[in-house]
Amino acid sequence: MGIVNGKVYDAIVTVRLEDRDATFALEYERTAKSEEDYDDILSKINAKDRVERFLYLAPSDDVLRFVSWQFRNSPRHVCFGLLADWYRRLLDTGVFNWQWQEYRPFRIALLGPTRPAQVSATVRS
Repeated sequence: MGIVNGKVYDAIVTVRLEDRDATFALEYERTAKSEEDYDDILSKINAKDRVERFLYLAPSDDVLRFVSWQFRNSPRHVCFGLLADWYRRLLDTGVFNWQWQEYRPFRIALLGPTRPAQVSATVRS
């Protein structure tokens, strides 16, 4: 277990990627908590700390959607993925982040900037 700003996480993990360390807080949400509980969690993780990235794993799409929705306005880099995918793919697990509003491999989330990339659309006629 690891503690970040008073929030006890299942683990604080550091991995070595491309010759540098990447640290993230890991949480397994077996069942969804109440919205009030997530408000409390958000206030704790939104405070600045040494951990900038967070990974929430869920057992199902329903739990994943509910939990991720609670973090939709967080300025922090919080990713969401399915536990079964994590077992199969580990750092290549596709994770969702509200800043990107799409799924990306978790290793990209760990290596990339904490701000979303700017994407522009082109219209062809």
